Amino acid sequence: MTRLLSTNINTPEYWNTVYSDEIINSKERLALDRFQRVAAMIPLNSAVLDVGCGTGDFVRFLEKNRPDCNISACDFSNIAIEYAKSKSPQHEFKIIDILQLSTIYKKEFDFVLCFETIEHIESPQTLINEMQKVTKIGGTIVITTPYNNNVHGGDEHIHSFKYIDFLNFFDDNICPIIAMCRYSENYKNLLCVAKII
Repeated sequence: MTRLLSTNINTPEYWNTVYSDEIINSKERLALDRFQRVAAMIPLNSAVLDVGCGTGDFVRFLEKNRPDCNISACDFSNIAIEYAKSKSPQHEFKIIDILQLSTIYKKEFDFVLCFETIEHIESPQTLINEMQKVTKIGGTIVITTPYNNNVHGGDEHIHSFKYIDFLNFFDDNICPIIAMCRYSENYKNLLCVAKII
């Protein structure tokens, strides 16, 4: 893992401003390749948690394409969560610090995912540990991130990751990685899949 920036601008206030602008300008963060790949991995009738859900684009995608799923989502931006709730009121959304997932959720999810968020987090290992704590035995964790910072985030990306970093994050005795690949245009993104045992 490479530290890219010494300061971290990723605060709820910063992201409230970003999401407010996106909502006003009707911008969606649709990543259909990612969404389709991950939706295809989710077992039928799964309890799903979207960590760092933003304005709920993936929740709405699942709602249309995988209505069998019981979806929960969380983010630290109250602007994003309020918007997501307004678009998908039948799902559970919570405003929380995702580095404290286990203080809100129990070991209740079959499938926990985190799209393009870990690179913004001060402590990636803490995030992964928290995701493991809320995933049932036999459940799946999926994380995506730019590979080697191939998608530049300006002042937002705190860390950059390669394959070896994820091999070091996950303990084979608790949550072994079962798949890892690069994907998307020019293979600029990394997708990691791990299973709680």
